[in-house]
Amino acid sequence: YAIKANLEEIGCSVLDLGIVNDETSLLNQAIETAVAEECNLIITLGGASVGDHDLVWPVATQAGFNFEITKVAMRPGKPFLFGKKLTADRICYFTGLAGNPVSSMIGFHVFVKPLIEILSGKKAQALGFEQAVLGCDLQANDERAEYMRAKLEVDPTGKLIATPFPKQDSSMLARFVQAGCLVYRSVNAPPANKGEPCQIIRLPR
Repeated sequence: YAIKANLEEIGCSVLDLGIVNDETSLLNQAIETAVAEECNLIITLGGASVGDHDLVWPVATQAGFNFEITKVAMRPGKPFLFGKKLTADRICYFTGLAGNPVSSMIGFHVFVKPLIEILSGKKAQALGFEQAVLGCDLQANDERAEYMRAKLEVDPTGKLIATPFPKQDSSMLARFVQAGCLVYRSVNAPPANKGEPCQIIRLPR
């Protein structure tokens, strides 16, 4: 529901194919339906990893999609697919998001929304991060980039203050609802202090 609402908010016409069981034939049928309905972009939620029942990648590959990305070094949202298929009259793009609700929403805002905006004619340089300052200290980051849910405030001078929540577990959907932005932490980022600059992705409210 959240992905659909966000898509409609940015002007997309959404064909909701519902929940598809972890069966090759059913998933193939759903993908073929999306292609036949001339969808420009297929978005799946779940099944994008490498478990026994994660069928999205192999089934979509059999359906003619060529995947350039199959996972990303980020937290949350490591399972991520990006591919495309050239049909007779257009390119159909494919993004496979993680099944965890928080992971899928972060993947949407980091990857899918910018893709749609670029395909819709928005200049790429107009996308991306905003500058803010941290509202708390942060520990050093590890080998995966992190997108931390954070409270976003504006101080009396107009400066954006981003304060990541203490707990960032990807199962905590309530924290995502409360967040005003995502604070980006690069791979192996050193500790950061309150008041230091940071990069954020603003979330719709």
